[in-house]
Amino acid sequence: MGEYIRVGEITLFNILTMTFSTIAILISLYSIYRNNRNQERQLKIGKIEEVLEIHHYLHEAYLGLYHCYLTLEILEDEILRQDDETYKYNTMVLARQRELLLGHIKSDDELFRKLIRLDVLASAYIVNDDLARKVEANGTMIMKTAAVVLGRVSLENSAVDFLPNLEKFGDFMYRVELELVREMGLKTKLLTREKFKIYQAKKFKKEFE
Repeated sequence: MGEYIRVGEITLFNILTMTFSTIAILISLYSIYRNNRNQERQLKIGKIEEVLEIHHYLHEAYLGLYHCYLTLEILEDEILRQDDETYKYNTMVLARQRELLLGHIKSDDELFRKLIRLDVLASAYIVNDDLARKVEANGTMIMKTAAVVLGRVSLENSAVDFLPNLEKFGDFMYRVELELVREMGLKTKLLTREKFKIYQAKKFKKEFE
């Protein structure tokens, strides 16, 4: 009874040892796999957070770019150019608009660096192809507009084919923001813009009463 039961040349003790060793190895491999998956998930979340940060930066930048672009179009109007006073006034308006724009974007180079970075992040880390294309196309539109407004391309040679008004652009940016949050997988129920407006109008103000 003191001896181990033998199965061929392998003892029951050896079988149990190998079994437990195999289980331990499998557990270790699974832990490594889970750890790698968690690291990949954290990396993806971090990159999409960066996309969101650039997204907010560009939302604010577009406000200035939009007004500057419209003023440039006015300055290019042949009829208005004949009126010196109107032309001088709009030139002053444009100078002020560009000053305000640069106050937000910091510099031309900063804006274009962020746009290039956004394109790289969207291509590499956004799994939803439709969402990635939205982010990339939006960045391209803003880059084309910025190239004209910041004097890198003349209005005559502009590649800008359309310029959404601020309300439509704001709605688009909000929808993209919701999709980016979903892409991160951290929140399943998101507040739509309409519900946020209702909350702000009916409940938020009451917090200060």
